[in-house]
Order: sequence, then structure tokens, then C-alpha cells
Amino acid sequence: MMGDDARDLPSEVAREDPALLRPNRDAADTSPDPEKATSAMPGLARQAVGAMSPPADVGALVCAALNEVMEGIGFAPAQLGPDPDGLVSAIFCTGNNALLAAYPGLPVPVYPDARACSDFTVAIGAGRDARLVEARLEGEDLERLVVAVGRDDLLPAASALDQMLLEDALSDLAVLIGEVFATAAAARCP
Repeated sequence: MMGDDARDLPSEVAREDPALLRPNRDAADTSPDPEKATSAMPGLARQAVGAMSPPADVGALVCAALNEVMEGIGFAPAQLGPDPDGLVSAIFCTGNNALLAAYPGLPVPVYPDARACSDFTVAIGAGRDARLVEARLEGEDLERLVVAVGRDDLLPAASALDQMLLEDALSDLAVLIGEVFATAAAARCP
């Protein structure tokens, strides 16, 4: 994904069905309570959440659990949309150059275009038993990320996320993301 301001670039899926995009730039509520999280959404998005349970509810949970953490790291709030495989995807985008400057320990490719973005993608299986399916930074899954930044101690927790209840997995994912990025930032040369 490329652009001067990645926050204003909806994903291809969201362009096809804008009701699924949660425009949360102005939302101040980041509590894990899905009722509170959806109350911060504009009317059309809130209507989609109510009409499309559980996938939209899943999206609200992802945003409530991860937006604050990801924004603190430098990513834009999640852009939500259905995945071609029937999953709900949340994409957090940031400028590639800014990401590499702040977190040099991350295994992220360097793109020649200064306007290039790097994406952190979270995919949730939104069936009756919603589960975290994957979390990736530019194609590197969470397990590879923890190893790449030298935090093998986090590998068991990262590997267990897909076996947990969604709310617990998202909570643990937020902690793991914080740990991975803190370690990657510490790799900065003095």
C-alpha cells in the first residue's frame, strides 16, 4: 500500500463495501467492551456491526484491543474488511521509512519509494467460534517476528494465540506486539 497519508487509503475490500471499513480516526474509545467500541463508530459502520454479527463484532473487538497499541507504535488505526477466505482482516499501516527508523531490529524490507507503507495484518476466523488466525508484519508471521528480534522466550505465547478464546488472544497479542516492538526499538544504534 502506498500513499502520502496511508490513513486515507482504504483497502481494496473496503472500497468494494465501505460499510465494513471502520473509520476510527476520531474514535476516542479503545476499551475492550465491544458495545463501547461500536458506539464510537459513525452511523453506517455502527449499523454494519449490528447487522453483521459476528464478523463486524469481531472487527470491533480487534480495533478495541489493538488500535491503541498500534497507534502508540506509529501505525494508523485498523482498516477492516472481509478476507477472500471468509476471515475478517484488520490492517494497520505505517510509513516504511518511519517504521525502519524507529524499529531497526524488525525484519522489514526497505522499499525504494519513500512513500511506501508497511502493514501489520491481523486475520480472524469470524465463524461461531471466532479465533485469531494470523498476525503478520509485511508477510512475517508473529512467531518469526519474535525470533527475528531475539525474543525466543515469547515463542510459546505467540504460538498459542490461535488456540485461545478471541478476547484472550487479542489481549495477549497486544502484549506480544508491545514486547516485539520494544525489543526492535532497542536495536537502534546509540
